[in-house]
Amino acid sequence: MNFYFERSHMADKAASESVPADALNGAGHTAPEPDQTPGEEATLSPEMVEKLSDIRGKLQTSIAQVVIALSISPRYAYMPLKDLGEMVIEPLMRDRIALATPKEETAAPLQKDTLTGIAIWATVSEEVEAKIRDQIAAGVFPIRLAPRDWTSGDRLWLLDVIAPTKDAATAVLRNFTGYVGKKSMHLHPIVGRVVDKSILERMGASSEIRPATGVDPVDSPADS
Repeated sequence: MNFYFERSHMADKAASESVPADALNGAGHTAPEPDQTPGEEATLSPEMVEKLSDIRGKLQTSIAQVVIALSISPRYAYMPLKDLGEMVIEPLMRDRIALATPKEETAAPLQKDTLTGIAIWATVSEEVEAKIRDQIAAGVFPIRLAPRDWTSGDRLWLLDVIAPTKDAATAVLRNFTGYVGKKSMHLHPIVGRVVDKSILERMGASSEIRPATGVDPVDSPADS
């Protein structure tokens, strides 16, 4: 099964189109500049409002898709709403949640543009990687990262794969390795539980430490 991974590119779009970052949470107005009098706002141009509306719409669609996927997963079914910002919006804004949909040429008519699974990942610094390993060892799930942690370095971690079946999760992992390129990749132990073990063997996976949950985390270098 082949998938197409969609990037949100929300941060890139906002930057390239000169959309103020805080405008993503506003309603067509930016915050007053320091030299503006109170109550005086810088109104966005109609073109900027249109671009902002497009970015918001795509972000909202992506959030809805991810929330639905999380809600049907036992691992996240009871996640508090207050965690959505930390666990969904922040990584989405940084292109660290990949949405897998069937490739158009291989999808059945009713499967086109249908979300099949998601991959939650991060590229972190050595310091943040240590934080991830500490949380795994302590049995903390899901992994908690500060907004800046998601893209703090070049150490690639796949933190979870969410799909309706083990076969689908395995296909998501197989396609994800092509999505991110041939890079050394570390897998959270939960990934080893939801995919076919044979794919981990083909990837050269090996355990590192034993977390409090009793599940071995998996370290996987990309195929060379």
